[in-house]
Amino acid sequence: MKNPELKKQTYRKLEKVTENYRNYMFEPVGRLSAGGLQTRKHLRTPPDTGYMPLAEGDPWGGLDVNLWVRGTFTVPAGAEGRRLYVLSHADGREQLLFINGKPKGIFSFKHLPDGGAHDSRLLCECAVPGTAYDIALECWDRQLEGGAERFDANSVDTGRDPLGDDTPGRVYRGVEICALNEAVKDLYYDMRELLQLGIREEANEFTR
Repeated sequence: MKNPELKKQTYRKLEKVTENYRNYMFEPVGRLSAGGLQTRKHLRTPPDTGYMPLAEGDPWGGLDVNLWVRGTFTVPAGAEGRRLYVLSHADGREQLLFINGKPKGIFSFKHLPDGGAHDSRLLCECAVPGTAYDIALECWDRQLEGGAERFDANSVDTGRDPLGDDTPGRVYRGVEICALNEAVKDLYYDMRELLQLGIREEANEFTR
């Protein structure tokens, strides 16, 4: 195409189509039935006791507050042989995932579902029906801005309202277990790569 504006419109349309495939990359298999435990202590492993009923839509958090989410997921028959991922909608600023008591990666609020990126972590490569997994997440809400120490009497934080320390800053929206659709994933990445190559070529064309 020799018309620069038409090229831009075409690329924008192709980008929208490509990003739409992202929504179909994961196929829901089930949701984690979990309990929740809020604490200001920073623990190294998931607590064994103290969990309360946790429902989707429940608010949680506060200054320095962590929400522990823990439950058991059993692979259903329909997921046999699939590659399964954990997708968290717990709304934590960052979340550490534990599977069977071992840390398995971090979920980051900065990333969208991306076939294994920071908000989707691998549960198993080849699902076996009846296999049970203990899944836990340590979800963090917030801390004082600017590196201020919460318990430092000499710390200057004029914008802080101590009465708001326990105000929930997050909403729990559940944890999904999903199967990765390999065909959609491959198509998405192929299209994205072709678009990036085309955009770079277009930029070079107009700078020659």
